[in-house]
Amino acid sequence: MADTRAVPATKPRKSFRSFIWDTDTHLKPHAERVLLRKLDYSILSIGCLGFFLKYLDQGNLANAYVSGMQEDLAMHGNEYTYAQTAYTCAYAVMQIPSTLVIQRIRPSYWLAAMEVAWGAFTFAQAGLRTSTQLYVFRFFVGFFESSFFPCLLYVLGSWYTKTELAKRVAIFHMTAPLGSAFGGYLQAAVYKNLDGSHGLAGWRWLYIVCGCMTVPVGLATALFLPDTPYTTRAWFLTKDECELSIERVRKAGKAPPVKITLKTFVRILSRWRWYAFVLGYVLYGSACQASSYFGIWLKSEHYSVVDRNIIPTGTNLISAACVIMWGFLSDFTGSRFAFVVGPLTYGLIPNGILAFWPPSIPLKEFAFLTCGVQLMTAVL
Repeated sequence: MADTRAVPATKPRKSFRSFIWDTDTHLKPHAERVLLRKLDYSILSIGCLGFFLKYLDQGNLANAYVSGMQEDLAMHGNEYTYAQTAYTCAYAVMQIPSTLVIQRIRPSYWLAAMEVAWGAFTFAQAGLRTSTQLYVFRFFVGFFESSFFPCLLYVLGSWYTKTELAKRVAIFHMTAPLGSAFGGYLQAAVYKNLDGSHGLAGWRWLYIVCGCMTVPVGLATALFLPDTPYTTRAWFLTKDECELSIERVRKAGKAPPVKITLKTFVRILSRWRWYAFVLGYVLYGSACQASSYFGIWLKSEHYSVVDRNIIPTGTNLISAACVIMWGFLSDFTGSRFAFVVGPLTYGLIPNGILAFWPPSIPLKEFAFLTCGVQLMTAVL
């Protein structure tokens, strides 16, 4: 008589990829893994390139300022701070409206237009003659750049599940400090090789090069960003993959997009968590900005133009390493709290040193360089 005893199901073995990438990779069917690869190649590639260039174009003011702009535009007072403020005001004002716009307009079209626009204004800064013109151009760079971060996060969140998201957001965030670091290397190279070429100062060439890099990537965004699972028309996704995408987000408990009304805002603004998060993020953002004055301090200490651009990149490289580490560890352990509180607690050390401003130059260099450890935005 045949043995009818049930054979226990074998548990799928974890692959090496499950340890270094998605922890549930070994549980996913082949079709889902193919879909995720396509999403990574499209969303992550175009998102990381755009974010890299956003921070390159955002941070090139500091590189230009310590490489001759200050003298050429006679910026000997608070002009640098005013230029930064013009950028920040425009950036802050436009962030919320941009997330509402992409409820009506495809994110791929909107972000492509914004990226081409900020690339054009970055290029135009090569022709600056006065600090007033700088304020205007920086305002518009901030205005158009403001859409990229919140809209790309919205796109990422609409496609990926909880176990997949943090590490991909970490990779996305990693490109920001890498863009800032590359700006230092680029300005150093431009200053050494193009300063005075065709009658243009090296800092002007920096804006030309940055603008020429940004505009083509903006155009590519319209082709490769797949919008959201419910609205995608991506040419590289099959009909079955589009249906699988919707099924995935439904299983993850993500509701379809709904129309945002006045009641939505009232509900959000009536919750104390929103105010606590905003206050915390404002303080966190202020602390992260301390390192942006590293190059200016080095100039006051009479470092060479090349050193003023190269040395601060150490902060950015440390930030890149830490943000990717916090994001991957957060997904691997399943803990968000530890990898938010830990980096923020360490951030008290370098910011405390810079607040007290001790006479020791090595101590101040240590503080500027390790400000990047506190970058944990990807975990949020």
